[in-house]
Amino acid sequence: MPRFLRVGAPGKERPAVLAADNSIRDLSAHIPDFAGEHLAPAVFARLAKLDLLQLPKLDAGLRVGACVAGTTNFIAIGLYCFDHAILPRSPSYSTRRRPASSVPMTMW
Repeated sequence: MPRFLRVGAPGKERPAVLAADNSIRDLSAHIPDFAGEHLAPAVFARLAKLDLLQLPKLDAGLRVGACVAGTTNFIAIGLYCFDHAILPRSPSYSTRRRPASSVPMTMW
């Protein structure tokens, strides 16, 4: 499964994908950004069929931005830690405002 990214300066991120050779490849010719209607399963299915190694290569030093454009709130439902995974409890719920959800990977 492809690993999709948004890379570039804050507010100027462009869609990208991590290719099999661990290079970052530009998707901007195929999708304007990862937001709104471009998050549909059919769009990701189409992107997954691309030959990633044929896409233009981007600088590996580019900043990795938020994974989705235009998010203001992020609601997570799931297990927080190993203890929750082994104990019979209901899932934990969490809401994060934009500053917390604007990093590429957040571990809760």
